[in-house]
Amino acid sequence: MKNNFFVVAACTVLSGGTLYASLPSAESILGWQQEEGKELIYGTGFENPAASEIKLGAGFRYAHGEGNNGNTGLRVDRTGEIHRTQDSFIRLPDKILPGYKYKVVVSVKGRGIRHATRPVPPGSYRFMETFYTDAHTGRYSFENERVVPFAKPPAEDGFQEFSYTFPGIEGARASLRLALWIDFHGTLWFDDLRVYREGVEANAFLIQPGCATFFTDSGKFRIRIHLPEEYGKPVGLVQLVMNGTVLQRRVIAAADSWLEGDFGRDLPAGNAVLKITLADARKKQRIKDIELPVTVRKTEKAPAGAVAFDRHGNMSIDGKPVLPLGIFYGSLPHQREENLRKLADSPFNFIVDYSALSMALPQDREKITAIRKGLDRMQHYKIKSLFCLTAFYSANSNYVKRGWAGEKDTLSMTRKLAEAIKDHPALLGWYLTDELSEEQLALPVAMRNLLNRLDPYHPTFTLTNLPSAMPGYAVSGDVLMYDPYPLDNRKRGRGGVERAIKPFRGKAAAAGCPVWAVTQGFNWGIMHIIHRGGKEKLADYIEPTEEDMRSMALLSAIEGARGFCFFNFPFPWEQKVLDRFAAQGMSDYPEKMWRKLKGAAGAVKSLEPYLLSRKKAPEIHVENRGKANTRARAWQAENGKICLVVAGVGGGRSEAVITVPGKENLKSVYGRTIPLGGGRYQYTSDDLGSDILFE
Repeated sequence: MKNNFFVVAACTVLSGGTLYASLPSAESILGWQQEEGKELIYGTGFENPAASEIKLGAGFRYAHGEGNNGNTGLRVDRTGEIHRTQDSFIRLPDKILPGYKYKVVVSVKGRGIRHATRPVPPGSYRFMETFYTDAHTGRYSFENERVVPFAKPPAEDGFQEFSYTFPGIEGARASLRLALWIDFHGTLWFDDLRVYREGVEANAFLIQPGCATFFTDSGKFRIRIHLPEEYGKPVGLVQLVMNGTVLQRRVIAAADSWLEGDFGRDLPAGNAVLKITLADARKKQRIKDIELPVTVRKTEKAPAGAVAFDRHGNMSIDGKPVLPLGIFYGSLPHQREENLRKLADSPFNFIVDYSALSMALPQDREKITAIRKGLDRMQHYKIKSLFCLTAFYSANSNYVKRGWAGEKDTLSMTRKLAEAIKDHPALLGWYLTDELSEEQLALPVAMRNLLNRLDPYHPTFTLTNLPSAMPGYAVSGDVLMYDPYPLDNRKRGRGGVERAIKPFRGKAAAAGCPVWAVTQGFNWGIMHIIHRGGKEKLADYIEPTEEDMRSMALLSAIEGARGFCFFNFPFPWEQKVLDRFAAQGMSDYPEKMWRKLKGAAGAVKSLEPYLLSRKKAPEIHVENRGKANTRARAWQAENGKICLVVAGVGGGRSEAVITVPGKENLKSVYGRTIPLGGGRYQYTSDDLGSDILFE
């Protein structure tokens, strides 16, 4: 029996609790067939007005002779109320399956596409989307999963091909929406629409080393893989390639969606490529080949202000753990000093600086000197800058039109700026995207690769508001930020909060990188009324309370967020905005909002020693007794003290009994939780609400 055991052990690999047969060789994997590719799922040239899957809306019609090559096309003209979207729908076949990616290809043309009030022509435009309904009930219950691609406004001189991808969703049926969007005039034509299955929805994300940078004394790596559940025992071939030569290769059995390995020490310095082949050893099939640019640098001393992340996604600066707690920001140069003083007297320790490039006045020829002086002031107030670079590629940006500091193209501007300020201790990182669609990520990905190579001590950040884009969106940044804004009009109430925040634990976490929460501290409806007027009333919209903000941030923490950043539009407030509030009898609104933001952020700040701790927290039990769910989670600080965070998710009364074994002395901060004895606590809130209990 003993001999038989050793025979088996010699030809098996134990990984993550799963017993594998002997791992295949690299040569075997490279010789396997690739997963099948493109397959046509649906197509229409809009030639058949009787097509039952197509439902035309207001302003749409089949236009004979107006399609591509003079055939029939689908046309939409603006009719009636400008403040609504005109749309038509195409119900796709049941062949759209979870775990696969699909590609929409369509020919589109436009005429007179312009915004109703904005004088500047739109730099990007959306004219279609993929949305999902429940496959059994038909209800529109997958709102957060929709895919809304942006594109250049359709050309007027002929049809152009546009394409985007979308995933299959478990339990959902996919449909397409063609639209002339709200607040836009003009005419659109569609033709030759096709939907293809592109293959398995698979990806790999390099998490360690950070910023895709190895050092010559360490070849350790951790790669997060994302595959459909049907691939229960994937293997990965990971190759380090430099100048066309394979320096190192490892075949690794995936464990809990991770590939972990070590290329060893004494790696040569230089630019390289990490080639990752995901494979199914049972089927002897290659699933996907992925190439990631990496750098190998000589081991060196990190500069002051160097940012890093541990295995759990917690951030450190100069080796000291720090809880990221920030706010989105934009101001004119003469306002910065006053605003920095205000920020210094708050819980926030960084800003996403939309106006970072504006630290240098337009007439200031010494752009870099001015920016460094601005960063000096931030360092004085101990506020870090998440430096926004979106203006280097955004349509209609003056930097795109005129260049910056003598450079003209995006990557040259990025390089010059990074080389000039990467050593500044006030720099936290580089903010690269702001709610783009996946089709717009090519340039930000190139910026990320460049910045990782130039500055491995400051990570890149990328932000999406669409769960459907995750985890793939993480290719554009080292840190993934997600900004659900579930509070809208009062008719909807607060019932959508739980659904909006749940992706932190699911789709966002699947990328393996640190995930930061962007918490709603405003309401777009209120802002639109203040700025543009309209028929709607301020009372029609939910004004987020301090408890609303606190609860959404705490729910994000419960779901696994590792950093927190509040969004309030606009912050800080310009005088013209203050005047508009005053005209509505709301002159004290900005100051009240600031107090609410500080209060909510202060609640998160109080959790810092717990969220950053590596000690294992006790298991708790939540017994829901209310209409709406209650979510809770415990943390243990390094000193052994326990913290319990509880939140009612909204949409009705929350009532729950939470059991924390052995902890009978937890004290409520906000009074929503009472002790029942024996380590049991009762929480209640009438709607969205939260509490924190400390030992």
